[in-house]
Amino acid sequence: MDFPFAREAISQLFSKPSTAMYPAVPSEAAPNYRGRIVYHPE
Repeated sequence: MDFPFAREAISQLFSKPSTAMYPAVPSEAAPNYRGRIVYHPE
């Protein structure tokens, strides 16, 4: 069997992630931010 993706999969196991992790410090809210949208059906 030929697995063309095997070489790429193995190389990705040992490389750095290509995305940034969520910041450890939360960012500041925008000046006009009024909170999370919540729906109350009653």
